Amino acid sequence: MHVTAETVTLSSERFSLDADAPRFDGCHISTIVNYMEQKQYGAREESATQAGFSCGFLFERLMAREAAVAEASSAAIVRVGEIIWCVQCRTPYFVWKLWLRHYGETGHTGLAATPDAALVKSGILKEFKLTKRSMRSAGADDRIVSNGDGGGDDDGDGSIQPEHPKYEHISIGFWGWVVALKTYAFMLSTFDAHHEVVFVNGDYGLTTRDYLIRRYTYRFERGELRENFDMVIGNGYDAGLLVDEV
Repeated sequence: MHVTAETVTLSSERFSLDADAPRFDGCHISTIVNYMEQKQYGAREESATQAGFSCGFLFERLMAREAAVAEASSAAIVRVGEIIWCVQCRTPYFVWKLWLRHYGETGHTGLAATPDAALVKSGILKEFKLTKRSMRSAGADDRIVSNGDGGGDDDGDGSIQPEHPKYEHISIGFWGWVVALKTYAFMLSTFDAHHEVVFVNGDYGLTTRDYLIRRYTYRFERGELRENFDMVIGNGYDAGLLVDEV
């Protein structure tokens, strides 16, 4: 038997939930966040990047399908879909045709975002993630991320204390996720969000590498959302990803 092996580079967009739907052909939040991560931590091999995105998209498709089933059963969770943010007007467009009309009339710059889902009654934004990183890299600092049970360093009422220098492990491990989440929250005018994360390798500190699922609950301040959004927009222009036509 003779076996050869080669690295295959997938096109992750084929696995996106909206692959067959009309999509905004301008800049997407994820493109800017990827640029910021590469500037901060260095670039990854394209094959590894696309493989990771493909697995993530497949997982998001599954979770979005479950959200649709829940929505049909009146569970009050909805899939948000694509949002086009007008950079000049600082206004979100949730309907594709309305954005096209606005763009045709003004030529303004659009920025696309695709949040996964939201809880209707509470307004909590939900993002689903699948990762091979260790759960430890996400951190267990309840002053940044709370399990929502009043434990750790919060005040016992679910509130989260301000950030402090010991959160570096969170910014390194999942910095890009949090930047994108804050950007979505700003666009949707919500201050509460969840990350639903499946850790494929569990916790590297344990003897067994079993799947682990963890929910991270965030409560953001208005100022930090605005600061984060301005940072994303600024990097978009610096990288040439956002270009004003007027």
